[in-house]
Amino acid sequence: MLLRILILLAVIASIASGYLQVALHIGQTPAEFAADSDDTLRVATWAFSIWGLIYAWLAVYAVWQALPSTPQTPFLRRMGWPALLAFIGIGAWIFVAAFDLETLSIAVIVASGAVLIVPLVRAGPNQDGATGGERVLAAFPLALLAGWLTFASAGNILTVLTGNGDLPAFLPPLGWAATAIALVLLIGSWVALRTRLWIYLLPIAWGLAGVWRAGGEDGNTELSMIAAGAAVLAVLLALFIAMRRR
Repeated sequence: MLLRILILLAVIASIASGYLQVALHIGQTPAEFAADSDDTLRVATWAFSIWGLIYAWLAVYAVWQALPSTPQTPFLRRMGWPALLAFIGIGAWIFVAAFDLETLSIAVIVASGAVLIVPLVRAGPNQDGATGGERVLAAFPLALLAGWLTFASAGNILTVLTGNGDLPAFLPPLGWAATAIALVLLIGSWVALRTRLWIYLLPIAWGLAGVWRAGGEDGNTELSMIAAGAAVLAVLLALFIAMRRR
């Protein structure tokens, strides 16, 4: 029961951290951190609105799993500690970014995504025998967060490397952006196929749509087309997995 309460508190703290950072004017905002060196891979600002959906669904999950009437199923047991660590991570990232701790920001966001992806994959395509309701209330919001963190990790890494001038010169910026998009799509496809959680691909597609839009605004037609193609592939694969599951 203690873990369930900690998960609930971690989600509340994570949601509150964003408001506190802005209200108290602590360092730079996440948007300012992301825009500081986004010349290689820029994402349209509206794409980050997905956090509203993610936080709302995570809040539902946190409250539901904390109810005494909710059984401690194998899937909830498997995801309990990973979920707690991920929630702490996304809350901490707000302040890591605020103080421009670039290397630490990469470590935090990558670890927050990985700590969710690994147990989701191990739970298998049936999520440890989870019921339909359990998938909607637990597996879906956790997969949604994991999917966005997969995309955001690539953006975070490229932003830091670009800002520090550390991108290897054997590829142009477009090459590195295309490589990052390809890796995100490959990782996302592998995880979605292993877990049969089609929803994991949707935030990836949403982020890629943001890259497509930003590329169009910047006149970067090549990157815009690459991102658009990858977004379409992600959506098609998500539809394929959803149809196969039904």
